[in-house]
Amino acid sequence: MFVSLKTISRCSMSILFVMLLVACKPQASPLIVSDINVSPSTAIHANETASLTISASGADLRFRWTASRGEISSETAPSVIYTAPNTPGTDTVTVEIFSDGQSTVRSITFIVASPPTATPLPSPTATETPLPTETSSPTSVPDPIACLHPSITGHVFQQLSAEPNQVSFYGPLDQSTDIFLCQGVYDVVYSTPVAVRIEYHSVESLFGFWGIGTPEGFDASGFREICFWAYTEQPNQAFRLKFRDLLGVEKGVRIVVVEAGQWTQICTELSEFVDQEVQLDRLENINLGFEEMTGSATVWVDDFELKK
Repeated sequence: MFVSLKTISRCSMSILFVMLLVACKPQASPLIVSDINVSPSTAIHANETASLTISASGADLRFRWTASRGEISSETAPSVIYTAPNTPGTDTVTVEIFSDGQSTVRSITFIVASPPTATPLPSPTATETPLPTETSSPTSVPDPIACLHPSITGHVFQQLSAEPNQVSFYGPLDQSTDIFLCQGVYDVVYSTPVAVRIEYHSVESLFGFWGIGTPEGFDASGFREICFWAYTEQPNQAFRLKFRDLLGVEKGVRIVVVEAGQWTQICTELSEFVDQEVQLDRLENINLGFEEMTGSATVWVDDFELKK
């Protein structure tokens, strides 16, 4: 059998062309996935909400969220709102991430507690001007209530109280009240009827926090500063004012209430958070943090306001 050199040359070129096609075929991008980021905490009350975010890189990303007992706002988005079931116990949320023929799974477990018992704010009632009497009795002051009650946050954070799915929070819920106590009080206020009193005893790395969350995001980029009023019975009480965005970036500035025995207005430029790469146009929550680095403190706060 005779095979010409020309035929062999053509075959070699064909084989070389096929090898080049195989070598030049783009490889699938590796799927890289972080753990699920949760805010404010996996310790949650029945029917409360939390913000869940998963960060991933890869080609043609797709997501599929599921919850054992609670509800998820979207099955296919990278950031979702989780609503806890109406009964206590544990609940597992799972997200499966797909990318160009690859997939991986991440899960997170919530500890769902019974809803706290809260006393509602007293309703204002019209009263007639009282006649003078020979003896006067002191006016009773309502008992403190849980500081995560919506009426508390609605008064102290009026600008954010109407935001969709707005949620107030404090915790961690599994810590003893001997370490962290947060209350809505009526006896020491800047503007009636209520202020928030926070008492923190620094013990090793244990911490506490209180704030308001906007899980769908709040655009604060048009504001220049945040101001609020603070009161202390002892000088130099410290804590941190923190901003957290929807990407999970949370940064804070240290606040020190120097003067005691009087209400003091404290203002902080929002540029301090921008410099720490917090995205103000996608704000997820504003909170006060009490930590070992700030030390024990007892403060009253009232009337938070974002100013232009």
